[in-house]
Amino acid sequence: MKPHALFTGCFIPAKLPWLEKASVEVLKKLGVEPRYLEFSCCPNTHMKSMDEDTWLAIAARNLAIAEKENLDIIALCSGCSGTLLDAKHLLQDEKKREEVNKELKKIGLSYEGKNDVRHIVNFIHENIDKARELIQFPMKMKVAIHDGCHIQRPSKVMDYCIERMDDLVKMIGLEVVGYPHRDLCCGSALAAVDQEIANDLVELKLNELKESGADALCTPCPLCFLQYELAQKRLGMELPVFYYPELIAIAFGFHPNELGVQYHQISAESLIKKCLGLK
Repeated sequence: MKPHALFTGCFIPAKLPWLEKASVEVLKKLGVEPRYLEFSCCPNTHMKSMDEDTWLAIAARNLAIAEKENLDIIALCSGCSGTLLDAKHLLQDEKKREEVNKELKKIGLSYEGKNDVRHIVNFIHENIDKARELIQFPMKMKVAIHDGCHIQRPSKVMDYCIERMDDLVKMIGLEVVGYPHRDLCCGSALAAVDQEIANDLVELKLNELKESGADALCTPCPLCFLQYELAQKRLGMELPVFYYPELIAIAFGFHPNELGVQYHQISAESLIKKCLGLK
């Protein structure tokens, strides 16, 4: 197995550990040995808006820790992959890198920009032929996709296109269902600034999803995953939500309960069992 540094971020271990379980199982099937390093928070874009120099130094520390071990990074969170790739992009500037390395030197680190960062969905897509060979249980249901903001933007930094998610979803037998505002923010990041606007956004999208005929919603982002679950609990809606690695792990042959699907706040067990013919 080829080792990679696994960047789980803060959110998944704290609130959604079963998403990490599914991701690790998928990566192992694809020949990756996930390595856990002493990473900190990525940190997120809220810190960048308050103090970009500190944000950049912390992100560079994470990059440098993996670089010291000669490891590329696979990130499970769209926000984390966005932060690390944004920092990597900014640190191509020699002056910025020199300034950051002055800070990193205090803790015995330096960053030269020699390692790569990939969101797990991008990594799976890079290995789509191998993934396709591992499918044991093709799944038959209609799925709408919410890509999320941070995996797509800024486009000059993020290596992503919506067709990539379509490919990955169709690969495991699912039908992609369209709806008007697929690219619209789910509202999660806005909640810290204006809860009312955040609620309006997620409700608009959920109403569109209800009309789309989708059996479930699939997203590559854990924050979006939780936003849709919590909003539905508040609104009394019941559209199952999946983080993409959960679906491909099930298609690879892992039992849903082994992956923690039973811990979803919007029950997905009956839908999965129906799709797979399980009791």
